[in-house]
Amino acid sequence: MDELLEQETVARKAAEDPNEIIIVGRPEMLKQLSSFVYVNGTELASNNWDVRIALGERLPNGSSEARIGIVMSHQHFKAFVQAATNQLTKLEELMGEIHFEPVITVSSGVAHKKD
Repeated sequence: MDELLEQETVARKAAEDPNEIIIVGRPEMLKQLSSFVYVNGTELASNNWDVRIALGERLPNGSSEARIGIVMSHQHFKAFVQAATNQLTKLEELMGEIHFEPVITVSSGVAHKKD
């Protein structure tokens, strides 16, 4: 019952103010942060011990600026992917499907549009 009420409240708020930040669930760490960094580009690398994620901004001139890096264990990465997938599912249930153009990254690090 709580989850349904929360979804209805979020959907109502989104309809009232499209600029409002919507948080689905009950995150505790988000409440503790005093600042956020905008990113629109992600690079992933992994080895035998961990997964490394570089988050940055792809600029209109084609260059990229790294903003933050994250290192996590394989297990935590799997949990992160599962949590992100669940968050995306909930968000799309409330806001509609999110469309994007998939890209693939080849070993040289150059991104190409997927055909």
